[in-house]
Amino acid sequence: MVDTVEIGRVTLRDTLSLDLSVWMHHPDDWDFRPTLSYAGSTLTITCANEGTTLATVDLDDEQDEAL
Repeated sequence: MVDTVEIGRVTLRDTLSLDLSVWMHHPDDWDFRPTLSYAGSTLTITCANEGTTLATVDLDDEQDEAL
């Protein structure tokens, strides 16, 4: 399962792009199924397996308008 998720960078070119670092509890564990949700100006990454919030980021006005 997922240990931590860090959002390193959010950029806007033609589309919104997220750079993520994902650390697992075990190095051989590949069971990472993220879901993204967007409310207000906050983008949330949730674990589809457990339903827990892994990371959130507040988007600036330009990024918010792109979504």
